[in-house]
Parts: sequence; structure tokens; C-alpha cells
Amino acid sequence: MTHAKCEILDALVSATTPMTLVPLATQLQRHWTTTSSTIDRLEAQGLATRHKNPAHRRQSLVETTARGRSTHSAAQQSLHMLIESTELRTYCQHPAQCASSTAIHIDIKPLHT
Repeated sequence: MTHAKCEILDALVSATTPMTLVPLATQLQRHWTTTSSTIDRLEAQGLATRHKNPAHRRQSLVETTARGRSTHSAAQQSLHMLIESTELRTYCQHPAQCASSTAIHIDIKPLHT
């Protein structure tokens, strides 16, 4: 899973409600077209979904699927284990913050539930 996908999943899992594209892109400090392309790939993998915004017909709402949430959880666990088992722990006073900001590419297989 790429770092960009992990960041989007992290933002969506942390959100209390589904998000629209532009605020999500702004939060991640990315252009909305880049964010949209990454969401397309997450959708193709079954990790996120888009649906029409009932309050604004020209917008879509983005949210994670159950598979996306379990993949996010597995990614976070893997990053925490990596940080704890390597010298990264020396540089990370708060592993949760390091896990969400460290640009490490890890091949994470989605959990099948």
C-alpha cells in the first residue's frame, strides 16, 4: 500500500462523517485531482466508496468500507511494530504520530473478514 493511500485511509477513518473531495485534499495538502485519482484506486481495491451527497448533487461523499477500515488497522499495527522493533523508536517519542507521518512503503495484504 502506498503512503498516499495510507494517508487518505487515515483521514477517512479519523473523520466522524463521510468527506467531500476538496476538504479531504486540503487536509492532506494535495491537489484535488491527485486525491481523486488515489481514491479511484482505493475504490478499485474495495477500500473506499463514493456516493452522491444528498445536500449537494454535484459532490460526492467519500468514506471507507469495512475492508478499508480493517486494512487501515493492519497498516497502523504494522507501522507500530516496525517503529518499536527498529531504531525508529529512538526518533519517535509518540509512535502513533510517527506511524501516520513516516513515509515508509510497506506491502500490506488486506485482511479478509
